Amino acid sequence: MRILDNLRAEAAEFRAAVDSAPEPDIGWDVWGLRRYLHKVWFRLVHEHAEPWRIAAAVFVGVIIGSSPFFGFHLLLCIVFAMALRLNKLTMWLAANVSLPIFAPFLAFASAQVGHLMLHGRWADFTLEQVREAPMDLLTWWLVGFPVVGALLGVVLAAVVFRVATARQARRGGPEPATTTTVPPPSV
Repeated sequence: MRILDNLRAEAAEFRAAVDSAPEPDIGWDVWGLRRYLHKVWFRLVHEHAEPWRIAAAVFVGVIIGSSPFFGFHLLLCIVFAMALRLNKLTMWLAANVSLPIFAPFLAFASAQVGHLMLHGRWADFTLEQVREAPMDLLTWWLVGFPVVGALLGVVLAAVVFRVATARQARRGGPEPATTTTVPPPSV
């Protein structure tokens, strides 16, 4: 029940923060949609922006991105970010470690680690074996993705933590929770 309470509190806090976000200076607005989207973007960028929270969001996002649950990564990121009170945008960006160019390598590494964990040896499977028993490959992937995701997540989170800490030191301390100005949109 505590996780549900965290989700409710995070959702209420997000709504309140969007309402209190600074008003953007925009020229036109259809039904207030642009103004609302600017406020949501401001909140997503500035929520839970401490370096350790950003690094934790990267760690969890990479683990989610390493999973075989394609199509559900965004939903998983939102739920886990709200439950753990981490930055949603950062977690979703980190989950994109499974872009199509990297996904086969993550799947192969996860399947190999899963096979090693289940059978005590590396798998030497062929395309024919994969075609005959695809559930074996999925099982190995399901067993191996937390390990592969955690290893990759630790490396990427450490890099992000170092960069975020250096950025915070250059700025002279932690960022305020809210600011009164909105940076101009990038073109």
